[in-house]
Amino acid sequence: MRHKVAYMISRYTRKVFLPAAIFWLVFMPVLSVNASPDGGLVVGGVGTISQSGLNTTINQTSQNMAIDWQSYNLSADERVQYIQPDVSSRFGNDT
Repeated sequence: MRHKVAYMISRYTRKVFLPAAIFWLVFMPVLSVNASPDGGLVVGGVGTISQSGLNTTINQTSQNMAIDWQSYNLSADERVQYIQPDVSSRFGNDT
């Protein structure tokens, strides 16, 4: 019985786990390329959101500003820069 259980686990590993692991290793780098913040909408205050390649720039032109994002993720090589009018400016993100 013990041999049969070990065979079933080994067979399961080959048929399910191995293809899933290969899929993950092949496609995860491709899927994470577009991890930058997405679907940003200024819902309070005044400002702009611009994206170019791996850079996202939020330029706040009012004293207070809020943005509602569909998703807000970053990969290691992406950058988000917040530009505010002065040190007393306030900003809020919501996802």
